[in-house]
Amino acid sequence: MNDQKDLLNHPVFIVSTGRCGSTMLSRLLAIHPSLFVFNQYPSLRTEAFVNWSAPGKRKLIEKRLRKKRDELINTVRRNRFIYVENSTSAAFFMDELYRLFDAKFIYIFRDGRDFLRSGMSRDWYKPESLVNRIKAWIRRRFLIETGRDTSDTLLIPPAEYSTRFEKIAWRWAEVNRIILDRLSFLPDDRKLTVRLEELNRESLTAIHNFLGVNADDALINEMLGIANTRPNKTQKYEFPPYNEWSESEMQRFKEIAGDMMKRLGYSI
Repeated sequence: MNDQKDLLNHPVFIVSTGRCGSTMLSRLLAIHPSLFVFNQYPSLRTEAFVNWSAPGKRKLIEKRLRKKRDELINTVRRNRFIYVENSTSAAFFMDELYRLFDAKFIYIFRDGRDFLRSGMSRDWYKPESLVNRIKAWIRRRFLIETGRDTSDTLLIPPAEYSTRFEKIAWRWAEVNRIILDRLSFLPDDRKLTVRLEELNRESLTAIHNFLGVNADDALINEMLGIANTRPNKTQKYEFPPYNEWSESEMQRFKEIAGDMMKRLGYSI
């Protein structure tokens, strides 16, 4: 029987808005022999949407989290690995994950203007068919497993935001707000913040220290080599960089996301 000490390490969740290097970071950490890294699986997207839109269902959400993560986390820990999961969904129930699993969190973020450009190159907030809207309602109402439906990551913006540009800018600010608010209640030793633009040797060393594992120069060099290839990068942008935006686009972005940009240390 495994000693109880095998269960003393903390599961770690990488939280983010998505499209900010979280998948890349999980791939880098997967190289480490002491870490067992999952990338948004098993999916928690629908639970995340429900917890955001209907917070009164907390007991049901906690039951679902236990069902989907308890045995998985404990199996990894019994095998003397540290459980690490990259999950944009986890941002919506950090309180529950901390309480249920004594979890730790790595928060990675990027400049909202780059996030918006990446989001505009996807199908985010494009009109959905009536059939898909009905399926989404059923899935969210009854928490039925119907695959990794990306529509559950998009949230529902206020009515004042009508264009895709506005909705994506709002989503970036809203998810970062949720994460920062929840992080503020966690002990310092349970959270680490990483800016994508500053993902370098120093920050990777800090991440390994936070995880409680050693990383020699060769391992860090290997990770930096992979990071330089930008795995999971947007292959084709359909929206221009910030310096090519119109004055009205710059102003609208500032109105929607300017406060969060400043909160995260970006000048605008």
